[in-house]
Amino acid sequence: MIEILLILFMEKPIYPISYSPDQYWYEFDSVSENKTIRKVVFYTLFPDMPNTYQLVFGNLTPENKIDTVDKSNNKDMKVILATVIQTLMYFLELNPQVSVIFTGSTQSRTRLYRATISKLLDSLDESYLIKGLTFDLEKENFDANKHYFAYLISKNHGN
Repeated sequence: MIEILLILFMEKPIYPISYSPDQYWYEFDSVSENKTIRKVVFYTLFPDMPNTYQLVFGNLTPENKIDTVDKSNNKDMKVILATVIQTLMYFLELNPQVSVIFTGSTQSRTRLYRATISKLLDSLDESYLIKGLTFDLEKENFDANKHYFAYLISKNHGN
C-alpha cells in the first residue's frame, strides 16, 4: 500500500489513507480511546451500468473481506465520512470518465448518505454531477427531499 496525503476536501479532518497501486482499494484506521478498526473503501466495476464503479465501504475482517454491516461505534462518524468522500473525489480525479454508484447497507445509512450529500451540494460547485437512483431504477437529478435506492456521482464534463 502507498501512503498518501489527500487534499482536504470539506475542511473537515480525515484519517491518513493508504491505497493499492491500482488505486481501487483504500484503507484507513478508525481510532478511538478503546479500539482501532481498519476501514476499507473499494471501487469495483458495476456490471449493470457501463463506465460505472460501485463504492463498497466497511470494516476489514481478519479474512481480508469487507464487512459492510458492522457498526463500529468509535464515535468518529464525521471523520470516517469525510475520509470516504476524500477517496471518492480522488478516485474520480483519477478516473474522470466514470460514475460511482453507492448505497447504504441499511436504510438508515442510505438516509445518512442523502443528508451528507445535501450538505455537500454547495461546496461541490458544478464540478460534479449527482444523481439519485429511484426504487424503479430510474436516474434523476438529486433532490435532497426525496428517498433514493442509491446515488451516482461523476465529474461534470460540461464545464
